[in-house]
Amino acid sequence: AGGKGTRLLEVTGDKIPKPLIEIFPGLTMLDYAINGLLKVGVTKIYVTTYHLCKQIQEYLDRHYENRSDLELKVVEEDKELGTGGSVLSLIKSGVNDPLLVLSSDTFFVWSEMKDFIDKAFENIKDARAVFGITNDVTHSQAPLNIWFNKEDKLMISYQNRINSKTLIINEKCTNKTDLYSNITGAGIVVVNSKMIGSEMELGNVQFPVCLYNDWLPIWAERKYSIYVEFLQSIVLDMGTPDRLALAKKILKKRSLKNRHCEPRL
Repeated sequence: AGGKGTRLLEVTGDKIPKPLIEIFPGLTMLDYAINGLLKVGVTKIYVTTYHLCKQIQEYLDRHYENRSDLELKVVEEDKELGTGGSVLSLIKSGVNDPLLVLSSDTFFVWSEMKDFIDKAFENIKDARAVFGITNDVTHSQAPLNIWFNKEDKLMISYQNRINSKTLIINEKCTNKTDLYSNITGAGIVVVNSKMIGSEMELGNVQFPVCLYNDWLPIWAERKYSIYVEFLQSIVLDMGTPDRLALAKKILKKRSLKNRHCEPRL
């Protein structure tokens, strides 16, 4: 929850942090992520912050301080680290449990996420990371594309600050698909903290560091054990005004269909 939210400045006016944008009456992006994680059985949550971090800390103190079902810790960063940098920071602080990493502006239907998370935590026992992937092309515009070739090998193509490459990942995908294109990162990763240790694995790459666009290509090139898993859920990046509006529309529609409403967990 540390990004500056530059794509949503017309919504935030740079006066509130992006994670505190309401996507449903009384429900912020951050609320939706926290409650969704609780729904799938994750009860220990680290919220990494940087931009307008005091507002996030105060909000969480007001709304979650007395939750007996949740162990929540806010980690304030001194610069924007990105998902990969936040993982390194937590590991260096002594965290050695598997880490489920996601951004607060990624929308999932949490009632459809339990299967992915169970499989990811099972596979992480002998992998460096399990990356969620999706063929929902509305999710990401990142310079990383993932697909299966005709030999059923999982491929990634990426363009980083230096060059472009295509690599084969040592994959284990437990729910295969017959779609061989338009597969991309789903914005959710389980990382094996013990396997990574506290090493800086990215050489001279500057922060912020992305798990998908920076770490995944490096790990694939080094032939580390990387697993992938398809998500059954809708995946939506809420970081732009049009996609934020779409997420609100989806939640409103689900609310009308179900009186208990997806976000009211």
